[in-house]
Amino acid sequence: MTGGRFAPYADIFFVGVAGDYLALSTEGEGPSIVEEVGPNRYIAYSASAGAPIGTGATALSAPFNGLIEYCELKSPIGSYYDCSPALAAVREQCTSTNSRLVLTGQ
Repeated sequence: MTGGRFAPYADIFFVGVAGDYLALSTEGEGPSIVEEVGPNRYIAYSASAGAPIGTGATALSAPFNGLIEYCELKSPIGSYYDCSPALAAVREQCTSTNSRLVLTGQ
């Protein structure tokens, strides 16, 4: 991913295709997309989406369900994202059940 500031090793997502079904996930060993929104402040996305893709489709719209986390670390981030209680000054989470992933072709 480009265009933002991300935690170390937290700027990727995973895509799988089987037949006409496409799945996307931001879950690995924790959230795989973690955007830095300020000094020691991060928003982490741990969710997945999937939908059938028709022939010639130029867009995908699917439910994007999972967890969104806001984290303020007590000190600068280490070699990977960790928002455990020992390292976090603030940690807020919400379950995302009504979000949508929308991808469009260029």
